Amino acid sequence: MANRWIKKQLFFTIVIIVHLQFWGCSYFKIMDYPTPILLEADDHITMRYVYDVVTVHASVQIIEGNPTAYRLGIYRRDDLASPIFEKIFFPGDSIKLVLPTDSFSRDTIGNLAVLTPLGGDFQRVEIPFTVSKSRVVRLPVIKVRKRPYVLTGRVFRKSDLLPIRDATVIVADSLKTVLQSKTDSLGFFRFELFTNIGERKDLRLIVSTDGYYSDWISTIDFGGRKKMDLEIYLGPSKELLSAGALYRVTRDLTPFRVGPENGSPIQFFLSKGDLFVVSKVAGDRLYGFVEISGDTPASTQRMDGWVLRQFLEILQ
Repeated sequence: MANRWIKKQLFFTIVIIVHLQFWGCSYFKIMDYPTPILLEADDHITMRYVYDVVTVHASVQIIEGNPTAYRLGIYRRDDLASPIFEKIFFPGDSIKLVLPTDSFSRDTIGNLAVLTPLGGDFQRVEIPFTVSKSRVVRLPVIKVRKRPYVLTGRVFRKSDLLPIRDATVIVADSLKTVLQSKTDSLGFFRFELFTNIGERKDLRLIVSTDGYYSDWISTIDFGGRKKMDLEIYLGPSKELLSAGALYRVTRDLTPFRVGPENGSPIQFFLSKGDLFVVSKVAGDRLYGFVEISGDTPASTQRMDGWVLRQFLEILQ
């Protein structure tokens, strides 16, 4: 009786196991690959990732100096702390970069190429650029120069120290204008003078207001420095405006004489726009003084002398 019970129990156990084996395994889905992967005897798989790329072409032209190398960096303009690419190149190297498209900004001029020449006092060059649909970027020729001389200044009205806007500022030599600019609303101007200009000794700085005030002229001397900053004061002082009858000189090279006589020594020549305060009249000759501007309003000097009436006009 016991043996029969054991045989039945063993039979049901085998049936249950077979049932679970058949129906349970049917719930597992086997992956179906349309193309078999044949590994043969290799014990590893090599995978190649394919992505879109941007090709950047650049060329360098040395204008001044002899740099030993260049450091080229490519940046997104919204993340200048982390370069997309950075590498050292040497003079004569061909510069061609192939970088993933996703590394770049899609914005207009949203990327920046920065070339830093090494081995001297050179100017860093920054070139913004846009990645177009062609994904080929050809940067303009990168010109390597020494760090320029920088001349800055502000132009003020001497009477009340307010800035003068739209004054013409000229860097000139004895023959021609080299550079020209205008002052902004704060009276500010700025020039960058490359080495072949900044190291010259024949340059002058001229500030003109088209005859409203007399021109300000001074030589340019950096004195071995790379930067110069000036404060320039034009027009009459507050004291001059309240000193007496005020006239304006109407002609350049107007003699400013010691005495009223025709043969009296000439102290210097007045320029068109210079202001002259009259205190005495002798026929067609007027006696008074002019102001000689210094570097600051406090250093202004007065000079007395005579001027012919025909070269003056009274200011109302």
